[in-house]
Amino acid sequence: MNEILNYTDIEYFSLSRLLIRESESINRWKNGDTRLSICISCNSCYNTDDHKCIFNIVYY
Repeated sequence: MNEILNYTDIEYFSLSRLLIRESESINRWKNGDTRLSICISCNSCYNTDDHKCIFNIVYY
């Protein structure tokens, strides 16, 4: 990501879906955990109230 930001015209990356699915991702990366995200970019989070991941919703 750093190379792309520093050597191309791209100005930013969007991580919103990832952070909706896995809010602790940035802390994982800081601690050296480089596993791939489990977010599958299905966009279903944008079809819910409050933009919540459909896989993280608890139904009672």
